[in-house]
Amino acid sequence: MSNLKWRFPLANFGPKYGFNHAGIETFTGRRIESLTREIIQNSLDAKDFTKKGEPVIIEFSKFNLEKNKFPDLKTLSAAIDSSYIEARKLTDTTPQSFFRNAKKIIAADEIPFLRVSDFNTIGLKGVNSRSSSPWTNLVKAQGVSDKASTDGGSFGIGKNAAYACSDLRTIIYSTLTVDGEVGTQGVASLISYSVGDSRDHTQGIGYLSVSDENDAIEKLISYDSNFERKEPGTDIFIAGVTEEENIVDEIIIASLDNFFYAIYKNDLEIRVKNKTLNHLTLKSLLNEYREEINLTTYELSRLFYDENVNIYEENIYGTEKDIEIRIIIDEDGSRRVSMIRKPWMKIKEASGFPGQYKFFGTVIIKGNDLNTLLRKTENPQHDNWEPDRINHDPKTKKLAIDLIYKITKTIRDKLEKLHEVPLGDYADIFGAEDYIPLTDVSGNYQAQQKVEEAVKSSKISPMSTLTDNKPQMTISESEYELSLDLDDYEELDYDEPDPYKEKSKHKKMTFEESLKKTTTRVNAKREDIKIISKNRHEGEYRLIITSNKAHQYHLKFNILDEQSKIIDGAIIIQNAVVNGKPVAFFDNYLQYIELQEGQNLLDIKINQDIYVSIGVEIYEIQR
Repeated sequence: MSNLKWRFPLANFGPKYGFNHAGIETFTGRRIESLTREIIQNSLDAKDFTKKGEPVIIEFSKFNLEKNKFPDLKTLSAAIDSSYIEARKLTDTTPQSFFRNAKKIIAADEIPFLRVSDFNTIGLKGVNSRSSSPWTNLVKAQGVSDKASTDGGSFGIGKNAAYACSDLRTIIYSTLTVDGEVGTQGVASLISYSVGDSRDHTQGIGYLSVSDENDAIEKLISYDSNFERKEPGTDIFIAGVTEEENIVDEIIIASLDNFFYAIYKNDLEIRVKNKTLNHLTLKSLLNEYREEINLTTYELSRLFYDENVNIYEENIYGTEKDIEIRIIIDEDGSRRVSMIRKPWMKIKEASGFPGQYKFFGTVIIKGNDLNTLLRKTENPQHDNWEPDRINHDPKTKKLAIDLIYKITKTIRDKLEKLHEVPLGDYADIFGAEDYIPLTDVSGNYQAQQKVEEAVKSSKISPMSTLTDNKPQMTISESEYELSLDLDDYEELDYDEPDPYKEKSKHKKMTFEESLKKTTTRVNAKREDIKIISKNRHEGEYRLIITSNKAHQYHLKFNILDEQSKIIDGAIIIQNAVVNGKPVAFFDNYLQYIELQEGQNLLDIKINQDIYVSIGVEIYEIQR
């Protein structure tokens, strides 16, 4: 085909384009993983729904192309040379290194390629369309996406993951659609370089095409001699993929970590070299890659294969049951929830749940309306929900915040129900490593702001030791914590005891002064104290303290912020019982309590009706 050649359009004295392409740079950190994720979601978006019961199949295959079979290699090579010359004028040496390496690759006898082909898809419609079409948006457009509301991608930059994997930044696309359209076209994303004596420069991008209008070749072309397309779908030939080691493993691992549910449902099959990943081989490959996949991926498999799974269907938005929640109670669980939406890819892992909940889980967004809204909040990498991205539409932004909060609250309500503790039992140890910061990862910015304002409005003082004496016994950890629950919007109550505030303040100062003279601050071991929230709505907590001797003590309780600093005046004890007997209490102190050797049960009622982070100080009374 004599008119098939690489063309690098001039910029008509317009902007110059450099090497640091924002879209490509987005995916350079984990190239193969990013490529796998983006390719799969694009192919799932193009699923041919007339093929019921058949999964989308994606095949990855490495091959080498002889240089004399590379289309118009002479022109592309010259463009790379010119890009290298332009790059040498720059202070940044990264473009120089890239194009120096590209020159070596393209000068070799064979050029390495990675072919990615999909099947049971509809292909890329609109070859040579002058308006928006799947083909045009992939091959020629930048930042343009016109996908359905429940599709995986939505920014039009995912295609740059393929360029990030190419050490030539060169891709050739080929498609056969269900309507019989065919097309092939190459794209090289280089940099702007000067052209002859024209004083003009190129746009930085070139097209393998049959005309100066850069039209696609209306022909199906395969550059892999071992492959010929005979059914609808798309082939992507990525030139200059030099990574060899572990590429098969990286593709399998990325597929498992991001698309477990799609594979489980038989919506997706991956073929790479001598491995096939589908719903039949899923269990065996999960076991084979157990050490390499994410912990949450292994947990996700248990949520669908184990028997002890708590399953709920809930309504979040609209009238349909639009989410499915699965939870397993497990002492060694990650305390994370895999959030999955159509086309059944994992978007993020929700965390930050109260420390007493030992579990792992998943939420599957099934409703179309909810999928549509959540997709609007996603970042370009599709790995987080960020409602601030829709600032242009305050009403929709508020709705997104409310719905994300509602999803998280629904999860927490289920966890609270599953973790209900009978009176007298103790559920868990809460320690510093389980402390939940004053940040709501669910996106509940309103609640977060309320709590942060409450903390900032209070006087904060670092924890201090009232005595330097060495500990005389071991009872508990000196600062012990529960987690902050943002289920409600209430601010913490900082009222002093009424009606004698000044008198009470003086009394407290006098009592604390006496602590320095009559007590020794006790250090602690983690295993010797446990704290349970018996009834958070009533501010009722139980402490289980194990003492190695019978003795008399004062206990001081504090509410802590996210940096383990005391929020002064935030906690007032309203009632206290130790080993079944009422004891004296004042402000945030239990006074002159008798602990027996062994286990002791302390029930307290405080003035807060939300989960808070509680610090406990133990003072041994000297006799």
